[in-house]
Amino acid sequence: MRTDSIEVNHLSKEYKLAKKSVFALRDIEFNVKKGDVVGILGPNGSGKSTLIKVLLSVVMVDDIEMRFNGQKVGTKANNKAYLKDVGAIVEGNKEMMERLSAYENAKYYCRLRNVKFDKDYFEYLADILSLSEHDKQARYLSTGNKQKAALINAIIHKPSLVILDEPTLGMDVHCLSALESLINALSQEHGATFIITSHDLRFIERVVKRLICLRNGVKIYDGSLLDFNAQNFLYEISVQENIILKEWLKEQDFGMFSNNNSLFMVKNLGELSTVIQFVIDNEIDQNSITISKYDLEQQFKEST
Repeated sequence: MRTDSIEVNHLSKEYKLAKKSVFALRDIEFNVKKGDVVGILGPNGSGKSTLIKVLLSVVMVDDIEMRFNGQKVGTKANNKAYLKDVGAIVEGNKEMMERLSAYENAKYYCRLRNVKFDKDYFEYLADILSLSEHDKQARYLSTGNKQKAALINAIIHKPSLVILDEPTLGMDVHCLSALESLINALSQEHGATFIITSHDLRFIERVVKRLICLRNGVKIYDGSLLDFNAQNFLYEISVQENIILKEWLKEQDFGMFSNNNSLFMVKNLGELSTVIQFVIDNEIDQNSITISKYDLEQQFKEST
């Protein structure tokens, strides 16, 4: 049985503004098992960044119970040992020494953490990220390669917990693919735990299996991505100028329709197959119907 990598209980953060108090986080509780990849979602102002900063001991709180690999975290001594085993990118910032190469940067960040540099591990990470320009100064790297090198800096010390806050900012499609490969490799092959926030919901949908959703500092959902998607409708059916199909869809128990009676939704492949079979049997013009996947982004907007 896998053990918990991190456990958080009774986390609240209150800010004093003039004569009133504002809660950025209110009684947040969750646990993440070793090797899990968890996405933290929420609109602006929901408490995501505050939560990440609390986990990294950047923002201190009065009320929290936190354990990391079974050990209580809270005192300065415990925080030091805990943070040494954490790798992080915060608010998309990917810092590095511009006049050092990617290889030299990785060695430098190991020295900062008082960790022995592992050349083979550096080459392993560089291979996953398709970073070949090891010896070129960072200031001469392309934006994509600089981002890859900065990712290596964040995890070169082999942390068991990796916190990525908006890691996809400024990334092109090739960098996103490389980041996805990195997360999969480290979580599945090395048991690293990932906590990720991102406004790129399509990326989140590809890499996580569990979501924690926040709204106004309160946790409103904590469960699997599959269950989150199953809460509502998964397929949209747009019908143009076909009264027979529209009337039939309105009569079905499985769908719901918009006010103009042209947009319908179904929950699963079985219901979708029923619709397609009706179209075939009644020789309905297939150009009058459009079927599309109801994705995480739409789901998330409606849930928060």
